[in-house]
Amino acid sequence: MDWHEISGWLPSVGTLKDWAPYIGLFTGVAGMITGMAAYIRSRPTKALDLRLELRKEESATRAVLDELPGLIDHANSSRTSINIATGNFNSSNQVLWNQACETDRSEVATLRGQLPELDIDYRKYQPAELEAALVAIYELRVKASRLREKYQGTMSADDKMRDQIQARHFAAVQAMKA
Repeated sequence: MDWHEISGWLPSVGTLKDWAPYIGLFTGVAGMITGMAAYIRSRPTKALDLRLELRKEESATRAVLDELPGLIDHANSSRTSINIATGNFNSSNQVLWNQACETDRSEVATLRGQLPELDIDYRKYQPAELEAALVAIYELRVKASRLREKYQGTMSADDKMRDQIQARHFAAVQAMKA
């Protein structure tokens, strides 16, 4: 048997332009399969990333909320001391300040109540549920951070006021010595 006899029953190979659509089709199908496989494999990684981020944010939010009661008390005593030093202890500003502190203490308690329990197993959550929980934790942290900034700013302002009071007292002492 020679080559001409065998080639008669084989399909003709044709030219490259005859094969180009088939090569494109094969490449497209292979790309689609590879993409689907990568997507399927990335879902557990995405869920893991979300769980880690959720745990990190939850921990940071707990830390801010744990810090707030002491910070509110410290800022309250600082403001009270300033008002005593300036003769404004029984003023309406002091009353409003005390009411704001009580309101913020109750808000901290409400925010703590919105935190999830410590031992939640997030592995059984779907990515959409994890995203929703993460957004809720972000919102809690923003509210807690605003309260922290409010009281840190108040204490900073009180420190400046203390410096002014000390400067006035020093100037008064110097004036009496002269």
